[in-house]
Amino acid sequence: MARLAAAGLSALFLAALAGCPPGGDGGSGGSIDTTTAVAGGSRDTTIAQNDLQAVWDAWGAADKAGDAAGIAALVSEDAQLDFPGAPSMVGRAAVQAAVAQEFGQQTCSDLTIMPTRTGTDGTNIYQYGTYHEVCTPKGKQPMTNYGRYATSARRGADGKPLVTYLIGIT
Repeated sequence: MARLAAAGLSALFLAALAGCPPGGDGGSGGSIDTTTAVAGGSRDTTIAQNDLQAVWDAWGAADKAGDAAGIAALVSEDAQLDFPGAPSMVGRAAVQAAVAQEFGQQTCSDLTIMPTRTGTDGTNIYQYGTYHEVCTPKGKQPMTNYGRYATSARRGADGKPLVTYLIGIT
């Protein structure tokens, strides 16, 4: 049941992202460029992808260090994170508490995010792709988890993106 709900939300998110034509009104009052950021692609999308990559790099470093506060610092105060088999984490404090609990049960040595598509309206960034993460549960062998993700981020007053929503599907 949880997988179906997660798949349904993810499909809705991806359909909304993919259905916004470049230069068209994405319902937010502005245009949303959904092109993949590649050489010769949209400048705004390339900047958005690079900015979000900096978030993923910091997330991976915090994940490797077992730093729940570091991960929480990358999400907005009202963020929601959804992962299979776990209750929704709503709010920065809930994210930090859940991640700290997870770090008490395992250590992680590698997180690789591979974006498929990135879009932006200038303030919000939308992205989906695949990921893999290597974690070692206490007293067990390392395990590699593979999955898909969809996320949205909003630029803060400093211009840096904070994750507002993240769903991971394994």
